[in-house]
Amino acid sequence: MVKVKAVILDLDGTLIDIDQRELHSINKALSTVGKPMLTVQSFIEEYYVHPYERVGARSLLERAIGDEALAQHAVEVYRTEFWQATHLNKLHNGAFELLQALKNQKMPIAVATLRARRKLVEEELRQFELDDFVGILVTREDIGNPSGLPPSLSVVTEARRQQFQKTLTLLNTEPSATIVVGDAWWDIRAAKQAQARTVWIKTGFGAYNDFSQEKPDVTIGSLSELVQHIQA
Repeated sequence: MVKVKAVILDLDGTLIDIDQRELHSINKALSTVGKPMLTVQSFIEEYYVHPYERVGARSLLERAIGDEALAQHAVEVYRTEFWQATHLNKLHNGAFELLQALKNQKMPIAVATLRARRKLVEEELRQFELDDFVGILVTREDIGNPSGLPPSLSVVTEARRQQFQKTLTLLNTEPSATIVVGDAWWDIRAAKQAQARTVWIKTGFGAYNDFSQEKPDVTIGSLSELVQHIQA
């Protein structure tokens, strides 16, 4: 059990399962430019596998399409469709129960997400009735990168580090007394760079990859397990 004063949660893959939303939006983009749509299995293989080499829907679309102009058009279609497909989201198991338990402990809760548009993320938190739990939200917009990240792993990791440091400042807690929960290796690595404690959850990217080499402080299989590791 780790004694902490605040919790920072990743959104996609950690709190929210966005697989159906991603697959739907990617397939809409592919069909728009006349490319074959992905099956569930091919989506998993193209989206989740090799996370140390590539990441994100944009990278997937560029590889699948090849032509630069067509790929850029597909990316724009994907982005529009993604923001309109919130109905395909679902909470990961144990998410609501975890947030309620943390609230009962009077534990400050923050969400840090690589999503760009703060207003739309706020709408999704309200959609899931999570806004009463989340006291602080940090998006890419809040670190001055609202226009879209290049598909570069170093850029993603640096953006995460900046987000975690900004979130720690807003929480006004010591990094060593704050836990960051995420599903991807860049969450763990960036949180360590920010000197926070780390929890790797085996959902999202964690469901298809082994990130134990990043040496997270705690590893969990679901959000339901997190409460037993936290002492206020």
